[in-house]
Amino acid sequence: EMLIRLGEEFGFNVTAVHHALEAYKIADLLKYKGIGVATFADVWGYKWEAYDASVYEPQILNEKNVDMALKSDHPVTYSRDMMYQAARAHYYGLSETQAFASVFMNPAKLTGTDGRVGSLEVGKDADIVVWNGHPLALGSLPKAVFLDGKLKFTGKQSDPSQLAKYDQPNANVKLEDLNGKCQTDNVWPAKGYP
Repeated sequence: EMLIRLGEEFGFNVTAVHHALEAYKIADLLKYKGIGVATFADVWGYKWEAYDASVYEPQILNEKNVDMALKSDHPVTYSRDMMYQAARAHYYGLSETQAFASVFMNPAKLTGTDGRVGSLEVGKDADIVVWNGHPLALGSLPKAVFLDGKLKFTGKQSDPSQLAKYDQPNANVKLEDLNGKCQTDNVWPAKGYP
């Protein structure tokens, strides 16, 4: 609340609060002011200021229609593990759709870059990851990564001569070339939980 009052007093806008482990306590105020939250899926109890944090915060913020993005605290919590943040939030009740939005669309909205990134749409940057299993399933790993529509990583040591055919704008890449499809069954949350 103090940050919001300071913003009003000194005339600056607050777009989002970061870390915000107790933002769920003022979710109605955040929604009313149009302020988003960048937080963690399940960081709580490890120090004094995290004692009142909740693993249900992403779900609570979503239910209150507060724009919520999951974040890393790189290098303390690695940015490469953002899908694990989404998986943990999903485990604690955030819907699958909102878990994905929390690491793709919502961060783009909060940073004002959603016209260019955050979702798969014609005209947006084509940065895509293909997974060897459901992206929210524990143990799933990237199988292929496309940046700006170009294949840059295949999940093993990439032979540059094999990637060269994809390393051009508008390359005709077929997902069948990536050997397999994502599995979408048996994913958290477990039935009846929470």
